[in-house]
Amino acid sequence: MCVGGFQARSGASSPRSLRGFVWRSSVAPLGGPRGDRGTVAHSLRRFQSMHSDGRQLWGNLVHEVGLRAQATPPDLLHPVCVRGGISIHPGYVRSERSQSEKEHPPDSALLTLDMVDKFLKLSAPEGISTRDHPITNPMGPDAPPLKDLKFPRMLVAIADRDLIRDTELEYYEAMKSAGHDVEVFRSENVGHSFYLNEIAIKYDPNTAKETSRLLQAADRFIQSCF
Repeated sequence: MCVGGFQARSGASSPRSLRGFVWRSSVAPLGGPRGDRGTVAHSLRRFQSMHSDGRQLWGNLVHEVGLRAQATPPDLLHPVCVRGGISIHPGYVRSERSQSEKEHPPDSALLTLDMVDKFLKLSAPEGISTRDHPITNPMGPDAPPLKDLKFPRMLVAIADRDLIRDTELEYYEAMKSAGHDVEVFRSENVGHSFYLNEIAIKYDPNTAKETSRLLQAADRFIQSCF
């Protein structure tokens, strides 16, 4: 299940995304079409065990939804449970520019430093002007200590030529240090949201290869959670 989006500010999207899981819990007992293994029971088990996934600033909502889902009384979500979350190139930043923001030239028109700042202004909760808000910097000084929180399993996907690569990696390391079950997947010689560049996927062998690797990593992670 993909959560969030630029069409709504992150602060408002967090509870809306969680409500999506609550809605799923209300319809899960109805079952559905036969699954890929040919049984209604298998389809229902897959339906009841869910993942949240998101890319760019949507990826920040994966953190928020995972946190809220773990803090929600089980009977409210039952029979649905959140098994894991996948953050693909999440929009984690901090008030001080990271080295990758300072030193890396924009890899493509898909993301420039000016765009990073504008997207943050558009998506941050209204009235918030600092980059250290818990939604944009969940490992920062204004966020609750990660060690005191509960999360499902998490996968963080990072591109090595991403402008905000360093802060994405800081998030992974902070989650790991806090004792959470989190892993990182690195894409090589590509930039932010490279998998959205259909022309590059078609004509650049490395972009095509890394897109395939990313999809395989996401599939492997999801399968490992069942």
